Amino acid sequence: MIKLVMLILVSFVGFTNFSYADEFDHEYSGYQKSISRYISVKDGLVDYKQIKVHSSGITKFLKQTSLVDKKVYSSWSEDQKLAFLINLYNVSTIKLIIDNYPLESIKDIGAPWDMKFIDYLGSKISLNILEHEIIRKQTDDPRVHFALVCAAKGCAVLRTDPFTALELDDQLEEATKLFFSTRFKNYLDSYNSKLYLSPIFKWYSEDFAKKSGSVKKYVLPYLTNEGLSESKIEKLKISYTNYDWSLNDRRLLYR
Repeated sequence: MIKLVMLILVSFVGFTNFSYADEFDHEYSGYQKSISRYISVKDGLVDYKQIKVHSSGITKFLKQTSLVDKKVYSSWSEDQKLAFLINLYNVSTIKLIIDNYPLESIKDIGAPWDMKFIDYLGSKISLNILEHEIIRKQTDDPRVHFALVCAAKGCAVLRTDPFTALELDDQLEEATKLFFSTRFKNYLDSYNSKLYLSPIFKWYSEDFAKKSGSVKKYVLPYLTNEGLSESKIEKLKISYTNYDWSLNDRRLLYR
């Protein structure tokens, strides 16, 4: 009798988890309610101190994503998968920060990108695996580099809303334009024929060249409305701006 009851309970739990994951909230309403309130609308800076105090929203979000299994994931559209992966990366980064807070840079954590702490389809993976072996292999859209937030001021700005499949293209384009509009990261000095770019374009040059033929051809439409000739583009010299690794913490803004 006891064995029968245990068998029923195990079956029920398994069914519940599968059904829960199968009905995954692709609107990420929990993100809106528990995480976005701690992100600055103006500049994307994060109030990590308050998130650490009120961490139940992060815990719940990551619990929900951990319940997704391979069968359910494979049934999703490509946009649903990519939105899921981007949100998982960003929220996992926040989790890593609050687990080690206070700190002034993600680099203060030993090997932060190689720590296998993320639950993904039944396995433990790292931020590096998630970005390079999963996200970058799933899509050839280099705009993901402006959506993935590494908790540094030099990286992309964290949105207050989650990425969703229905709005993914618009959200990626908004994130890209915002990244290019930040002058200390990227700007064109046409008078001196110089392009000042974030080191992201050096680290992932192959992604941008694959999309547009070269890094220059990828970035120029975002930096100028002027149609430059091939000869002018050829003359442009690229210099890389300093990558600010200080934490994108609202409380460090004026330090």
